[in-house]
Amino acid sequence: MNRKIGFCLIVASLLSAWHVGSAIARSTLSLSWDGDCGSDNRWNACCRDGTGPFKNNFSTGESTAGCPPLPGESDTVDLEDYTVQFGQVAVLIAGLSSTGLLTGGGLPFEVSGSAGLNNFELFRGEFTVGGGLQVDGDLKWGSSGQSSNLHVPLGATVAGGATFEGTLGLHGELTIEGDLSWSSGNLSLYSGSVLTNEGKITISHSPDVLISGFGNRWSIKDQFIKQQDVGQMIVKPQVDLSGSMMIRTGSIRIDNGGNIAGPIQTSEGSSTIFQGIETVNFVSGAALGGNGLYHFVAPIRMNTGSPMSVQNLKKTNGYIDLIGLLNIGKFELQNGSLTSGKFKVDDLLLSSVGVKNVVAAELEISGKGKWENGAIFLEQQGLLINRGEFLMSGNNDFMNAPGGGTIENHGVFKKSGGTGNSRVFSSVVFNNHPSGAIDVGTGALELRGGGLSQGDVKIANGATLRITETPYRFSGTTAVSGGGLMAVQLVGTAKSESGTLTIGRLLVDRFSFLEGPGSIVVSSNFENQGATLRSRASVLSEGQMAMTTSPTQITDHSELITNGTTDWTSSSIGLSGNGRWKNFGTVNATGSQKTVSFSSGGGAIVNETGTINFQTNTNFSGLGLLINEGELNLTNGAAVSFLLNASLQQLGDLNLNSGSLSLQTAFHTFRNSTTNIASGASIVVPSGTLVAGVDSEFRGEGFVSIESAGALETAGFGVRMSKLRLNGSNATVDNLENLTIENELNWIDGLMKGPGECEVLGALNLNGPLFKAISSTKLITRGTTSWNDGYPTLSGGATWENFGTLNILTTVSRDLLSVSGQNNRLLNFGTINHNTPTTTEISGAATLSHDQGAINVNQGKLQIDGKLIAQAPINIEGVLEVGMGELDGLTSAQFSGSGTLRITNGLFRLFSGSPVPVLVHLAGGSQRGVGVNEFTNFRWSGGTLASTFVTDRLVLSGESLIDNPAVKSLSTRTLENRGFMIWDNGSVQMTNDARFINGSAGTMDIGNQTANISLTGSGASDFLNIGTVRKQVGPNSEFVFNVPSSNSGTISAEAGTIRFAQSFSMNIGILRVGPGGLIHFNLPTSINGGIIEGSKVKAARLNMSGGKVSPGQSPGRLTIEGDFELGEAADLVIEIAGLQSGTEHDVLEVTGQAILAGGLEIALLDGFEPEIGDEFQIATFASRQGPFSRIVGAVQSGDIVLRVRYGATDVRLIAMRVGDANGDHCADDSDLALILAAFGATGLNLPEDLNDDGIVDDADLALVLAAFGSGC
Repeated sequence: MNRKIGFCLIVASLLSAWHVGSAIARSTLSLSWDGDCGSDNRWNACCRDGTGPFKNNFSTGESTAGCPPLPGESDTVDLEDYTVQFGQVAVLIAGLSSTGLLTGGGLPFEVSGSAGLNNFELFRGEFTVGGGLQVDGDLKWGSSGQSSNLHVPLGATVAGGATFEGTLGLHGELTIEGDLSWSSGNLSLYSGSVLTNEGKITISHSPDVLISGFGNRWSIKDQFIKQQDVGQMIVKPQVDLSGSMMIRTGSIRIDNGGNIAGPIQTSEGSSTIFQGIETVNFVSGAALGGNGLYHFVAPIRMNTGSPMSVQNLKKTNGYIDLIGLLNIGKFELQNGSLTSGKFKVDDLLLSSVGVKNVVAAELEISGKGKWENGAIFLEQQGLLINRGEFLMSGNNDFMNAPGGGTIENHGVFKKSGGTGNSRVFSSVVFNNHPSGAIDVGTGALELRGGGLSQGDVKIANGATLRITETPYRFSGTTAVSGGGLMAVQLVGTAKSESGTLTIGRLLVDRFSFLEGPGSIVVSSNFENQGATLRSRASVLSEGQMAMTTSPTQITDHSELITNGTTDWTSSSIGLSGNGRWKNFGTVNATGSQKTVSFSSGGGAIVNETGTINFQTNTNFSGLGLLINEGELNLTNGAAVSFLLNASLQQLGDLNLNSGSLSLQTAFHTFRNSTTNIASGASIVVPSGTLVAGVDSEFRGEGFVSIESAGALETAGFGVRMSKLRLNGSNATVDNLENLTIENELNWIDGLMKGPGECEVLGALNLNGPLFKAISSTKLITRGTTSWNDGYPTLSGGATWENFGTLNILTTVSRDLLSVSGQNNRLLNFGTINHNTPTTTEISGAATLSHDQGAINVNQGKLQIDGKLIAQAPINIEGVLEVGMGELDGLTSAQFSGSGTLRITNGLFRLFSGSPVPVLVHLAGGSQRGVGVNEFTNFRWSGGTLASTFVTDRLVLSGESLIDNPAVKSLSTRTLENRGFMIWDNGSVQMTNDARFINGSAGTMDIGNQTANISLTGSGASDFLNIGTVRKQVGPNSEFVFNVPSSNSGTISAEAGTIRFAQSFSMNIGILRVGPGGLIHFNLPTSINGGIIEGSKVKAARLNMSGGKVSPGQSPGRLTIEGDFELGEAADLVIEIAGLQSGTEHDVLEVTGQAILAGGLEIALLDGFEPEIGDEFQIATFASRQGPFSRIVGAVQSGDIVLRVRYGATDVRLIAMRVGDANGDHCADDSDLALILAAFGATGLNLPEDLNDDGIVDDADLALVLAAFGSGC
């Protein structure tokens, strides 16, 4: 170490002396540091005189060729002012100084210590200075085609200038205080090296030059000029510029960031490129000038403290972090970020596929902007301002704004050249100012972040402006011109804040929105893929609208107005918050099933003057309305349903060409409208209410069908329907006003009610087994009613007026029902035909008022359990039965037919009128009459015949039958039989002065084979026979007249007993008793006239005060059980046809006392002539009182007389000669003598009393004289 220090001091003193005294003299002296003494310019100084830089003995070793050895690693060498070439041999020394020129290169040259040089040339090889290197003069580094490295770990300083050439490598720090001229070659900086230029740098080499060495640094403190070459200078170390930089030709590329504190001037055609991943910081003093290109690839940070300007800038990758203002003439942004600050650009080009970021910065375009490719991110409220023309020409580019960003367009924002979709993403707000215009020429421009447009919008044919994700607002009057498409998609919103937004073609998808409160007009084509209209939007589609995707939503007082043609192929529409769709054009609903949903305050579809064609199934649900003031058409079998409170208001024309319209849950109003329903089509109301208002008409062959719990409510005048079906247990027709059904009412089930009327002009078909209720209303039928099944039911004072034909055709028994206690009526002014073999019941409290027309019971049974008031003809071929009800046959009522009118438990009231020719069968209940009623045929099986006045008479003019064991009642009425009556069974109880008359033409066959029958009565009730009463059956049965009875006809007991339990009278007439019969009088009976004939009469006392008693039946035996009185005016008629008692001549047998005060009539039968002496017993009795008062027919055959002989217990007739008093068979003097002798004698059985009158008198003399000589 001591040796080295001493050596340095010696060298330093020698060098100083050399410089002072010998600089000029030795400046041209050069030598080679290689140990070769062969020439002067190499090792000569050492070898010749032992002087010069190598004169010292540096080593104890042997010299070469007589010269001392080269300096070693411990040596410090002073080269004085020599020009020393090195590189031929490797050098390792401890120190080095030179005032001359050290030049060369080749083998490594290393100074472990420091080195101080004047001028230094390093052409190739490795040169290392372990300590500091100071070059006081110039540095020439490198040579073309050669490679050299300078190792200066403790740094090197060049006080003069420098030239670089070849391939250079710097290891350490190099400071060049003078100018640097660099004409060729490359430079590499290694391991933290720093190149510092404090002088001017001139780069003029070609081709490209490379300064490599990431992680190293180049500091430029003076002027940097790149000129003369067109190549590129690539700088990979960090560049710190505090001087200036001028790029006159070619380009410079800085790859590893740096700090720019001075101006940069880039000439036109040249470029300055900042590349890499390290940040380039532009600070105070920095400026970017010239018309050349500045290409920022690396991250850029600008904080100059004052506005900056750059004429031509290109940004690729990285970012520009700007604090303040950067004015850019021409700016190409390929990718990278603009952060903070404000970038004002005359012309902007966005190229490359990379991402362009504007982060919390403002990018303003005043001239032309062109977006060719890539993505733009406006981040953290980044702002893009266009005041010129911004052209988007790329395909599938997009702009985004994480954290929010804005585009403020004051110029023309144009999409042209690219056919793809350019997207402005979700957080980018795009504001198109009044002076601005959006022009989409090709492809698609997509706005996702919303914004406000107050300027023009143009979309060329085939192009698309797409609004997605975020509401986009339009303010003022905006016309979107061109033939292109505005598409609102993917949760996008087009909002018209004020004025009118006019769009030629519009597409809105199912996730997107149209908003108000301003208006939106779509003039040409609106493809509605499920748009939502909200915030009081008013959208007018003037051209064609296609609804292709679901659901379209109209909310919050918004309106969709369609004036053109709408093709509705989507499946659903939603309306809420009083949203409305108004149609003035044509809507075609086709494709899959449709759903219209009303919710949250509901809404309405209003078909103002347009046409809606439903060609597919459509459901309306929720609290909302379809209001039709134009035309609705259902075709292709479409089923349109209103569910869950959705409502239809039909104010125009509705045409159901096929399919069905279902109205459920809500009220559906038809008013001042015409509805046409084709055959097979129908309007179905299963649960809602169809309100038919003023002048609503339903025409065609299809039905309005009210089903389940549905309702039809007539709420105005002039409601007319062609066909109505009522089918549901809770289905209702509510006639608040009048309803006219022109063709058919098909009633299966349900209720008709209300204060108005339902008039059916055509057919009423009652079908199905269920109830058809008519309550508190009037049903008028004028056509044909076919009651095929079910139960019509009247209640609440309901009225059914039939002016047409009612055909009852039920195949099983059915009823017309009525609620009791109410005035319910069926009024017939037409024809009722019962054409079923079953039973039909008019039941309950129903009233059938038959005022005009006809009722025809053609078969089966029509049962009245309510009330039938008949004033018109009733033809009965089957059965008309009064069950639990009432039949009133008024004066004008006429009954006809061959059937039966049966009263079972009800009331048949008949007022005076025409005869009832049908069989009237009173099986129970009551038949009441007023005046004179006539039944041609009558059957009485039970019940009551009654009236108010006993003078009211029922005449039975045909065949009658009283049967059934039940007791019948006759009350306050006269029953007169004028026909043929069979009283087969059952008794009759007469009350309230009732009368039973068997008229003069009447015949009554009374009696039962085994059962007893009675006619009983009370009060003044009686039985009067003027015709024939006969009992022909039941030898052991009894018929009892337990009522005062009188006979002026014939009463014949041919079998069994006829008993008169109360008084009996007869003035004329016949009581006839057959061989097996009996007439029994419970009370002593006086008969004033007539005839008693036959076999047996029973009475406690029978007084025949007039008339005749004729035993047997020509001849026969008459037994009177009891006492018998033959009054003076009465006659006993004895018929004689032979001698046999009771068989050939009559016999009167009286079991009690006989009083004979009347006459005896004797009649011979069958040409019988008694002979003298014949004797006939004609009467027997227990006792007798009195003789006959007269005898008629005693003289027979001119000369034979039947003389009466009274016994104590009998009366006999003896045949004698007329005038023969003494029994000698000759009328002669002896007979006269006897008479004269007994003349005046009185008594019974006197022989002289020839005429048996109880006295012998002139009459007897006359008989002798008349027969004198006879038999002698």
